[in-house]
Amino acid sequence: MKILKHLFLIAFILVVLAVGGLFIFIKTFDIAKYKPMLLEKAEKALGRKVDFTDVSLDISLSQGIRADIKGFRIAENPAFGAGDFVSVDEVFVGVDVLAYLTKKEISLTAITVQSPHITLIKAKGGGLNAQTLAIKEGAPASNGATPAKTAALPLILVNKLELKNGTLDVIDRSQSPELKAQISHLDLTVNHFSLNEPFDISLKMAAFGATQNISVAGKAKLDLAKSGVEISDLKTTVDLSQLDMAQLRALPGLKSAPLPQTMKGTLEATIKQLSAGAGGLGAIVMDIALEKGVVRMADVSPGIGLDIPALDVRVTDFSLDGKPFKFKLSAAYASDSSNIAVEGAGAFNQATGAVHLTDTLVTADLAKFSFAKLREDMPALKAAKLPDALTGQFKANLKELALAQGKITALNAGISLAGGSVSFKEIAPGVALNITSLDCSLENLAPGKMAAFTLKAAYLSDTPNILGKGGVAFNPATQMFQVKNASVTTDLASFSLEKLKASLAALKDAPLPEALRGQVNLELVGASAGGGQPAMFSGSFTLDKGYAKLSQLPAPVDNLSARASFTQTNLNVDSLSLNLGKGSVTAKGKVEDYPGKQFYAIGLGLQNISLADLADPKAAPVQATGLLTGDMALSGAGFDAASISKNLTGQGKMEITEGKLLNFNILSKVLDKITIVPNFRQIAEAKLPRVWQQKLQQKDTIITRAAAQTIIQNGVATITPIEISAEGFTFQGAGNYGLAEKNYALQGTFVLAPEMAASIASTVPEMGYLMNETKQISFPLKVEGKGAEVSFAPEMKAIAVNALKNKGAERLGKLLDKKLGGKLPGGLKQLLQPGAQQAEPQATPDASAQPQQPGVPAANPAQQPIPAPQTQAPQTQAPAQEQPLTKKQKQQQLLNGLIQQFGH
Repeated sequence: MKILKHLFLIAFILVVLAVGGLFIFIKTFDIAKYKPMLLEKAEKALGRKVDFTDVSLDISLSQGIRADIKGFRIAENPAFGAGDFVSVDEVFVGVDVLAYLTKKEISLTAITVQSPHITLIKAKGGGLNAQTLAIKEGAPASNGATPAKTAALPLILVNKLELKNGTLDVIDRSQSPELKAQISHLDLTVNHFSLNEPFDISLKMAAFGATQNISVAGKAKLDLAKSGVEISDLKTTVDLSQLDMAQLRALPGLKSAPLPQTMKGTLEATIKQLSAGAGGLGAIVMDIALEKGVVRMADVSPGIGLDIPALDVRVTDFSLDGKPFKFKLSAAYASDSSNIAVEGAGAFNQATGAVHLTDTLVTADLAKFSFAKLREDMPALKAAKLPDALTGQFKANLKELALAQGKITALNAGISLAGGSVSFKEIAPGVALNITSLDCSLENLAPGKMAAFTLKAAYLSDTPNILGKGGVAFNPATQMFQVKNASVTTDLASFSLEKLKASLAALKDAPLPEALRGQVNLELVGASAGGGQPAMFSGSFTLDKGYAKLSQLPAPVDNLSARASFTQTNLNVDSLSLNLGKGSVTAKGKVEDYPGKQFYAIGLGLQNISLADLADPKAAPVQATGLLTGDMALSGAGFDAASISKNLTGQGKMEITEGKLLNFNILSKVLDKITIVPNFRQIAEAKLPRVWQQKLQQKDTIITRAAAQTIIQNGVATITPIEISAEGFTFQGAGNYGLAEKNYALQGTFVLAPEMAASIASTVPEMGYLMNETKQISFPLKVEGKGAEVSFAPEMKAIAVNALKNKGAERLGKLLDKKLGGKLPGGLKQLLQPGAQQAEPQATPDASAQPQQPGVPAANPAQQPIPAPQTQAPQTQAPAQEQPLTKKQKQQQLLNGLIQQFGH
């Protein structure tokens, strides 16, 4: 035992002496004198110029043998330019001697690189300057396109590799202009580095920022056979708030690209699998997460900003080779809290730039949208009419959505809105809009296929009263949407007229129907929009079983039916009919360019419409009853009052039968104006037979028939002729009615009924002088008025002249008869009877004799349209050939001369 103990003691002493001798050797060894040999070997291995300023050896119990190299640099490949590829302030290398002695491995305890500066250059041909390291001696210099075969490296183990405060300059000359970027404050730690086993990597750096904003940690493994590297479980974290947008904008591809003014959040990318080598980046699979993101951009595009105060993103198994991945997103847009969520699966192909989404659900809570924020983001919407309130749960189920080069190449989707509502306090001046209970859906929206949609909403109602359905199609080739065979139905009885009055300021004090019913159906045959083309559509409109009870009308509007068709510019009313009391109304017409100039043409027919049903007799300015029948053809441009007054033209005829003017005795009012005999109406009323006394005393005017033909031009209705037959008189004439001023002027001949004329002539002899050869009393009459204010003005001068001439003829006849001893010829005697002479022609409904009202042009019944008045120079006519006078004409000529002398 003592011998064994002494052997161990001797061995220990020998080891201590050997280690001590090695320690003394290292401490006294001058490695600097081997610098030329070391540089030669390094340059031969790397194929580059290598240099350092100083090198030294040291030994310690913790790190073993340690080499300290200062001012180390590797020159750049001349094919890529001048300067250094790598420069390092100081490198520390520790060698594990015990591992080499026991395992025959070169094991480095630590490599520490202080302040390295690396310049990585990508040539125009695509190769990297780093790929030209370690080429064989004598091999031609690479142009950067394809690296030479790398030299074999010895099996080296590095327990710890550290790069501190490094700088990496990246130059990409394959782009035009070339890209330049710098990564600074780079700290790299590699633990348990090996040429054939996985090792740990930890990296922190400042990219496009002044401070460290990116950290990387994971595992890597070298593939020497493929000159590549495989990375797994590599977690990359980016502090977005530390990115300098000015530095990013300096990149050639981002100079004109919109970049955020503010960006916050932590972006994490976990690379599950990544391979890279001489051929570039290989397959990559990663998970991506963004938490508490904030993005604010003033100009995404001209006039459009973007403000997302809350953004969270999760992407699982993302790759660049078209393999499927899953993603989930929540964001706040135009809101202070999250209001948009997206979840689904997708695929991205970097080679083609194609994006393919499947089973993706997009949801949005519309109630959380702030239109005030939306206006801030989009100045173009500052003056736009946006909803004051919007609610509803929006969902878009994208079963498939494919995008390539900014266009939709495949689509299969379903869209729905549940529990929606939209409210505008003023969508147009004086017009509010409030739609509630809005539910709509669109199923199986796919390119080239018709998708079905449904619509349900409540408008001016507490319950849904509008139903719609139809088909929608999308064509990816033309980027156009189409709607076909769509219909919207509603029941007018469901509309609240009080809500309507609250929605339209113009109706606040307007009388609305007391009751409203009717089935409305709107059919949209086809519509298209998109693809840079103007919108096109066509359809039809029907109304059946319509009913309206209006306070202005004593009788309800019943059996209202309408049929119309329309396009994006024109409207055709094929038929419209209704009953008003016992009468009926029919109409048809068209409107061309209704969004613009609004040219219209309307045909209107009335049949036995009771005047009492057109207006409340108590409210009408002139209370009237009777049956109205007639037709009108109207045309014009523009539906506002000014346009109607200016552009409305038309013509037609109207007839009233069984008429009556209540509390208005025309006969009495006209006879009151006959002043040729003082107190004529009172005398006649006292002396006339009872039947005529009643006619003068009755309150109403009984009109058996009234007919008129009307021409409308330049805001004036020209009535020519107008014929009125009433109990006790008739009136024939013409006149005008101003549509804007609502004033009228008529002129014609007022004729008393023969029986009444005879009674008046016998009762008041002086009136006999007004009788003509047909035993009628007639005289010119002017009627003027506005609304209920009406005045009657008989032509007293013409009445006086006729009376004087008739009276003079009677006296002359008596004188001649006396002179001739009662032998006056019968024909002459008849001419000298009262009423037999008409020295002046009676007034006729000639437009030239009509009164001229201010602002009302004279009637011209002979032409349509009415020309502007013109002044004509007098024309000289050729004298007519004289014809021999008959005996009666000679007697008349003689008598006229005698009358003139006698009258004077």
